[in-house]
Amino acid sequence: WNRSILLTQLPVFFFICHSLYGSIPDFIICYFSLLVQIYVFLHKQQDKMNLFLKRQIKSFSNAFRGIKIAFFEEIHIKIHCAIIIFVTILGFLFRIASSEWLAIIVCIGLVISSELINTSIENLSDVVTLSKNEQIRKIKDIAAGAVLITAIISVIVGIIIFFPKIYSLFTC
Repeated sequence: WNRSILLTQLPVFFFICHSLYGSIPDFIICYFSLLVQIYVFLHKQQDKMNLFLKRQIKSFSNAFRGIKIAFFEEIHIKIHCAIIIFVTILGFLFRIASSEWLAIIVCIGLVISSELINTSIENLSDVVTLSKNEQIRKIKDIAAGAVLITAIISVIVGIIIFFPKIYSLFTC
């Protein structure tokens, strides 16, 4: 910041030298003035970019911390992760097609995302009140229902993908 203040004073310095001595041509003054303005502009842009990157890094670190907290504190996330490992192993064993992998990846993302949202709703509800509250119970039940629906749909997708492959093992 001190350098940019110093550099912004250079045109003033050149103007004083030119006025006193008459030895600095006008084009040099314009040239240095332009360089200083470019430097100051780029310096401000760099500060904005650094601030933007710092905010993004902090945002990602917060998100990863939230995933870590959910994984270590929530049993349902651990259950989902165990199922993900099992389904991934089955996918490699049966050499499923890339379109089938895509369906599985989307289902995994939906189930984990809905479970994280459900967990955050439950934790937020517990902060609001720990006493029995009918509205909070409804909110928690609805959020849990969303997880159940995504899990059921994921099981259906898994059956559609893996049942024919498992069935062909027993019919051959």
